[in-house]
Amino acid sequence: MGENEIYVEGWGGDVPCLTISSITGEGIPELLEMIVLMAEVADFKTDPNAKAEGIIIESTLDTRKGISATLLVKDGTLKEGVFVVSENSYSPVRFIEDFKGEKIKQATASMPVRILGWITIPACGAIWTIVETKKIAEEMIENHKEEVVRLRDIQRKEDSKKRLEDERNVAKAKLANPGNTIATNTPNSETKVENVILPIIIKADVIGSMEGV
Repeated sequence: MGENEIYVEGWGGDVPCLTISSITGEGIPELLEMIVLMAEVADFKTDPNAKAEGIIIESTLDTRKGISATLLVKDGTLKEGVFVVSENSYSPVRFIEDFKGEKIKQATASMPVRILGWITIPACGAIWTIVETKKIAEEMIENHKEEVVRLRDIQRKEDSKKRLEDERNVAKAKLANPGNTIATNTPNSETKVENVILPIIIKADVIGSMEGV
């Protein structure tokens, strides 16, 4: 950690360091206390009356229940009867499940909850927010799709421009040295390495696990 300029308290730094074990449970109470303490020192505040928003932690497809996603509430209060929107997907909030799988009426900041009924699998790490009607949710999705297409076109044009520039540079080099060929396999020359595609299949229980892998 030192090479990345991360110094723990034992090394004279200001980053807390605790010993924990997910198997025996050692240090978990101390870890939770430290998190609460650091949040108080940093003066983190939320507004329970604000519009609920947060991050998608993981998502999965169940053949019986459909598409579900685990959401982390960062601010506001998530209640039933609204629509959760995240990039190109949305879901009506018919009911909310807490981390125990029990149904709750609402969720406040820092609570992880599960929402069922998404139209497509939402991306892990994506931001979510709420809207009041299905029509607004669909409009937000269409706007997101248009923005993705616009950015993709810009990237395609930039890639094409760079490719043309590379071809021009190669042509100029050939004109400057008409009697010589550009070596690509000599020890002192630069060799262009093409991308190699490996036929590997990664299987995980949820999208969040696959992202971590």
